[in-house]
Amino acid sequence: ANDTVSISGNGFIGAVQMTLSHGAGFSISLTDDAMVADYRTTGNTTTLIVVAPNSDEIFTASGDFTVEETLVASGNGYVPLSTPASFTLSAAYPNPFNPSTSLDMTMPSEGYVSIQAYNLVGQLVGTIAEGNMSAGTHSFVWDASDLSSGVYFIKAAYAGNVETQKVMLLK
Repeated sequence: ANDTVSISGNGFIGAVQMTLSHGAGFSISLTDDAMVADYRTTGNTTTLIVVAPNSDEIFTASGDFTVEETLVASGNGYVPLSTPASFTLSAAYPNPFNPSTSLDMTMPSEGYVSIQAYNLVGQLVGTIAEGNMSAGTHSFVWDASDLSSGVYFIKAAYAGNVETQKVMLLK
């Protein structure tokens, strides 16, 4: 599964530097929409820098990784960072959908996450994501091409919090 890492600010973001730790199966693709975007990997650590990003998206990666350090600079120097304050599940888009829909989940700290899809009678029809995840925003795609048209519920659970939303598959 690919994870997209984005950053948003209330002003100009001049540069982003991140240090990631990861396993052997990790691969990364930096944004094309920046003045400079480069990274260097040594062993299980990757350091990346993106100068003058024109979009919120910094990189897309596959494989498990942890953000160890993030530095962000504006035109006036370094910017203090904040982690998300609460657990949220974005509205699925598109909705109605065929055959897949995307959603973003934001979590304030590392933890175990379960995102599952259910039909109208409460039967589990798919697991979108499950496992330990790092703090921040994670993007997921649910491919429902093997299911029939109808209403489904997506349920995300993290640290005792549950978010549920209704989606409609139209074929």
